[in-house]
Amino acid sequence: MWTGAAAMNATRTQMETEAREAPAVAARLVERASPALRELGTQLRTRAPRYAIAAGRGSSDAAALLAKYVFEARLGLPTVSAAPSIRSIYGKQLKVDHALVLAISQSGRSPDLVEFCRSAAGPNVMRLGLINDAASPLAEIMDAVVPLEAGAETSVAATKSCLAAMTLVQGLTAHWSGDVDAVAAFERTPDVLANALEQDWSKALAFLAGDGPIYVIGRGPGLAVAAEAA
Repeated sequence: MWTGAAAMNATRTQMETEAREAPAVAARLVERASPALRELGTQLRTRAPRYAIAAGRGSSDAAALLAKYVFEARLGLPTVSAAPSIRSIYGKQLKVDHALVLAISQSGRSPDLVEFCRSAAGPNVMRLGLINDAASPLAEIMDAVVPLEAGAETSVAATKSCLAAMTLVQGLTAHWSGDVDAVAAFERTPDVLANALEQDWSKALAFLAGDGPIYVIGRGPGLAVAAEAA
């Protein structure tokens, strides 16, 4: 299990410094979030939602895109991406009966996301938040919250919390499916991320050093990573 912390380096950007904290964040999630994920998995198997609606902004929307693919591929659960502005700007109430509403957010303070989730309440709806700030307005209105455990984040790209949210999406899916191999894979995430940091990325850096356009391509679960990279 990964237990180390990345050494500070004056030449690193804030984004890289925060991204290098990802293995430690994932280790905290495996340790602290596993009981909640296990209980949520049991609840969701009992409630058996008919579909899921995933909502997020920016980097969190990339994690929501991952949720779509793994929910559908592992659980057979139809999953759509929400457009929170349908409620906040157009004033429409979506029909969310028997749905899992999954909100992913670093700050938990996006007004349109808060309004969308507030309007999605119902006796047959479960609203689950994967939120970094567990004391945020969004967290207060959700039926259940699993903190991202990412800590403070100041870089423009919320890379650390995005990786944390993707880790939790995989963990939630594993416990929901009851697949012991998938649960074990989730628990290995800190080591996988630590190993990625130890790779030689110099060839990729040389390729990206130019000032020309870059096309980021992905499919399946990799599309979420491509969206975040872009």
